Amino acid sequence: MAVHLLLDAFNNYGVGWFEPFWDKRISFHTIFVADPFFSLPGGIACLALIFLPSNHHRRVTWAKTAIIFTALYLFYGLFNKAVVTSNIRELAQRQHINYNSSRAFTTPTPFNTWLWFVVIEVKDGYQVGYRSFFDSEDSLRLNFFPRNEQLLNEVRDHKEVNDLKKFSQGYYTVEKRGDTLVFNDLRFGQEIGWYDPRQPFAFHYYLNHPEDNELVVQRGRFAQWNDITIKSFINRIRGY
Repeated sequence: MAVHLLLDAFNNYGVGWFEPFWDKRISFHTIFVADPFFSLPGGIACLALIFLPSNHHRRVTWAKTAIIFTALYLFYGLFNKAVVTSNIRELAQRQHINYNSSRAFTTPTPFNTWLWFVVIEVKDGYQVGYRSFFDSEDSLRLNFFPRNEQLLNEVRDHKEVNDLKKFSQGYYTVEKRGDTLVFNDLRFGQEIGWYDPRQPFAFHYYLNHPEDNELVVQRGRFAQWNDITIKSFINRIRGY
């Protein structure tokens, strides 16, 4: 249980270490929630332990190898994040983007720890973009998304609005899609933002049509993945 509480803090969902005394969720945004490079060694070791006899001399070796590999990968992710965050800070200064580092974050894109989704809070909204560990460009490509706080006036007294704002840790935008008011949690990234920077965000909640909300956090995460967008994703990881 303690191991799960520790590891869950490294993905973008976070974990409530201090509940019920403090409702802040701790999240280090270091590994994607389903990163095969992190999960596969443990899964392979688990299968080995299932099929090997209980007295087999290699059971301990399998277990130790999996633990060491996943631990090293976790530290590798921390290193990548530190490098990317440092690059973003330097490039933002060059582009005269002033921001409070406590109101900005990087989080890994699906299945890897090399391409990072970047969110920087600025006046009235957020600068959003992507930065690869392998990027050599001396510029940071960002797109502005307005927060549109005023759109919440018509539903401000709804309990789910306050719950969503708390859950998002203040990283949210609001938009109108037709007659529907949509709340976006920026911490979970965009659907295929590396391919089209104006794509919608993976976590979105219909505020005035709650019956249309599905019981999933990232309903649009893989909605537009195909041969073209996957190839673009791989190229973006490589720094192209």
